[in-house]
Amino acid sequence: MIYGSALGFATVGADNGHNGVSREPFLNNSEILEDFVYRSIHSNVQVGKEITKEFHGVPHNKSYYFGCSTGGRQGLKSVQDFPEDFDGVVAGAAGNNWNNLMSFFDYLFTVTGNSSSPTFVPVDTWLGIILSDIMSQCDLTDGVQDGVIEDPNLCEYNPDGLICQSDSDPSSCITAKQAETIKRVFSPFFINGEFAYPRMQPGGANPAWVAGLLGGDVVFVSGNPSLDVHTLGEADWQLAQQLDPFNISTVKGDISAFKGRGGKLLTFHSQADNAVSPIMSELYYDHVLRTIDPSNAEIDDFYRFFRISGMSHCSTGPGAWRIGQGFFGDLSELEGENLNPDRCWNS
Repeated sequence: MIYGSALGFATVGADNGHNGVSREPFLNNSEILEDFVYRSIHSNVQVGKEITKEFHGVPHNKSYYFGCSTGGRQGLKSVQDFPEDFDGVVAGAAGNNWNNLMSFFDYLFTVTGNSSSPTFVPVDTWLGIILSDIMSQCDLTDGVQDGVIEDPNLCEYNPDGLICQSDSDPSSCITAKQAETIKRVFSPFFINGEFAYPRMQPGGANPAWVAGLLGGDVVFVSGNPSLDVHTLGEADWQLAQQLDPFNISTVKGDISAFKGRGGKLLTFHSQADNAVSPIMSELYYDHVLRTIDPSNAEIDDFYRFFRISGMSHCSTGPGAWRIGQGFFGDLSELEGENLNPDRCWNS
């Protein structure tokens, strides 16, 4: 909200219907879930416009949205289901295809196992020798060795070169089983033989996300506290697909109503994102294109998608990533002066 206010906008925000420090509000409460999926943003916009009109004495001219991750998904939800809410939407690293994204997080635990499993790869190993090996194999795919994989789609990482030999230092190598784990992490996710979610892209190095998703435990599960989260499998993941509460998947391709009223959609995705696969944003863009503009004649007039190389999930990373998010200071910071990388947050 500081960012929008500092640029002179009437700016509103909401908590999506719950206190974000705990998942407890969701338990047996479909109202909270509905708020999270779409209603909090939608009602916030309606009330915000009325408050703005009352305060300034005139209605607003344009209404814009800026969100990333879950906020990116909610931006797409507004475009899909409430095309009158915003004139322009910036949606970054959108966590759409939500149900399968959550299932993919759970699936990763079945791949890594817990810290005592022979398939488990320690976080320090991921961030140390594996990341270095990924960069050595893929950094030059764009012809420039700069610590940034320009297009991770071109990176077919093979960890076999790290497998321990008889004279290897165990701290600088991995087992054959760990190599298989790495290959599965960087492979698409299928449910009952059908594609469900794209692979995690190689090159992401956000320690918090690596530790959270590959640290040897289940991360995101259902709201049932009696469920044994370590036994989740394809039946559970398929059920999540089918339930899709309030259409939280947010993959509707027909956004022609938003286009028809002159709305503009800008999406971006961090290519070093190891929380939400950047491939998902590519798939959604293609889905919209096939649905409403197969000729690709007019898509750029209202919808553009940008890949941001070297950017981690929504912010930070070795690439150029500042596009307005994560500022706490005054307008001089927003104009590019006195930028301090420590003064940012992960949206």
